[in-house]
Amino acid sequence: MTALHEIRDGLGRAWDSVSEGWQHLYRRCKGALTHFDNKSQQVSLSSSGNKRLNWGLLSADLVDDDNCLRLTMEIPGLEKGDISVSIEDDRLTISGTKQLQEEHHQGNYHIMECAYGNFQRRIPLPASIDEAKVEASYKNGILRLNLPKKEQSSRVKIEVK
Repeated sequence: MTALHEIRDGLGRAWDSVSEGWQHLYRRCKGALTHFDNKSQQVSLSSSGNKRLNWGLLSADLVDDDNCLRLTMEIPGLEKGDISVSIEDDRLTISGTKQLQEEHHQGNYHIMECAYGNFQRRIPLPASIDEAKVEASYKNGILRLNLPKKEQSSRVKIEVK
């Protein structure tokens, strides 16, 4: 085999390794983005010929205090009745619908970046939560959750007979 073939094969293996690493990272991180899904308006072209974005990111902070997790998430433009929160298998799911208010405009859009439709965000929780004590509030576009941790069972010494 010539040196050129060896270099080509080595570069091919290196590229495959890098590509595999990026694919692995993508699979692990894709749940971190919140996607808006509007079935009636899949990616479409605006009058200027640009693609309209039908997805967005809902920014969140999750803080681990000693006995409680505290989540703050920006979800502007909704009513509290449009938001659903659930916990299953140590995973927090926040979902809802952002409705497009029908307005008639004259002229063409130059920028249309606002997302409308259904959204869902799943966040793995670093601790088991006492679901009965969870508190949620939504005000001025900010969702706040207090997620009390389940009390850890105390250590019991068992006598061996």
